[in-house]
Amino acid sequence: MRGALFVVNSRAEPLDFSFARIDIHASFLWRAGELKRQAVAALMRTLFTAAIHVPDLLIALADEVPPTIFAEDLAVMIAVCRVAGAGALAYASTEALEELPDAQHIFWAGPPPVSGSVVRELLDALVARGGLIEPFDRAELGLGEAYASS
Repeated sequence: MRGALFVVNSRAEPLDFSFARIDIHASFLWRAGELKRQAVAALMRTLFTAAIHVPDLLIALADEVPPTIFAEDLAVMIAVCRVAGAGALAYASTEALEELPDAQHIFWAGPPPVSGSVVRELLDALVARGGLIEPFDRAELGLGEAYASS
């Protein structure tokens, strides 16, 4: 499993890019869904340790990060959310749902940021510029380039 932590500013300009991969073995020993959750949590711990910048907001893709990661596996001291498109996705009872334009949904690991806060202004700027999902495409390209020789 490969992953990246791509830190961007409110204009979606790159500030930091960390990447890592982990090998997943003995999948038959895990209950359904647990292996992915544990692998994602381990990968995130590695990425957080490697990051140079501490972002104000962490955005993850809901279809790649299980809903309980931030409730049960990781304690993150910044605002955290998972973003999803119009498709129906499960979210944890500890997450707060926020609907955005263009049929995007945000699942906050905790309460949504208040109006006027740094996190709310950052999120609103990214949404206005179409930079909420697009950086994930660049991160995927970066991973492909980083692991092209392996």
